[in-house]
Amino acid sequence: MRRKRPHVASLDEVRITRHGDEAIIEYADEKVWTAHLKLGPAVQRMTDEEILDRWNECVLAQEQVAAEYARRPRCSAR
Repeated sequence: MRRKRPHVASLDEVRITRHGDEAIIEYADEKVWTAHLKLGPAVQRMTDEEILDRWNECVLAQEQVAAEYARRPRCSAR
């Protein structure tokens, strides 16, 4: 089964657990990769909503970089 890349999610689409300095974000859709987000010791005091907000910011930033890369001019072979 081919896995899907993580996407911006809502709390009802994921399950968030904590392990040490990491938040583990598991999507309800088993086809989507599970993510490990290193947030440091503060992760133990953060709410699920705060963790998900951080995660969604990361996903949006990755999508923006990918879109910029796709729009860049290509070099032609000489």
